[in-house]
Formats: sequence, C-alpha cells, structure tokens
Amino acid sequence: MGRVDAGAERHPAWCVVDHARPGAPSEHQADGVAVPVVALAAIRGQPSTAEARELVVVLHGDEEHRWLYVGDGEDQLLDLDPEGWRRVVAAVEVVLARAE
Repeated sequence: MGRVDAGAERHPAWCVVDHARPGAPSEHQADGVAVPVVALAAIRGQPSTAEARELVVVLHGDEEHRWLYVGDGEDQLLDLDPEGWRRVVAAVEVVLARAE
C-alpha cells in the first residue's frame, strides 16, 4: 500500500514527504489543497471586518491516526480526525439548508 524508504517506517500511500531528506518533517503529510474564502476577522475592541483569505486542507499523521488540518497557517485553524470533519461538514450542510 505505501512505499518503504531506506531506514524509515512504512510510508502511507497518501504521504508526499521524502523523510530521508535533511530537515523533512517526521510526520506523514499529503499534498494540501488551497481554498479561497472570505473570513470574518475580529480584533479585540474593534469592529469585525470581512477579508479574503486562503485556507489549506492537509491530511497528516500516520496510518493509525490521521488528522485533517484546515487553516491559514496563522490564527485560523481546525485540526480534527476524519470522522470529526464528516460530522462538522454534515452540520454545516444542515445549518446552511435551514438558512435557505
């Protein structure tokens, strides 16, 4: 299923990291997908403003424990297991359907 790097543990098929490269992360990571969004930016004591941002969705972890990171690399992020994301996506669909 995954490839095996010399001296490394089994590599999940979805991982794109060359762990043999100096400075490479030890954690497995998939290619990220960029998603343009408009986010509400809130600064304490000031009115909130809408601003264009780019979020990245990245699968990371290992074959036993996988996580989906969705964030902007700064202050907006959620890092949940795949089942947690399935529940969040389903809840978002319910909330949006109610608002239509």
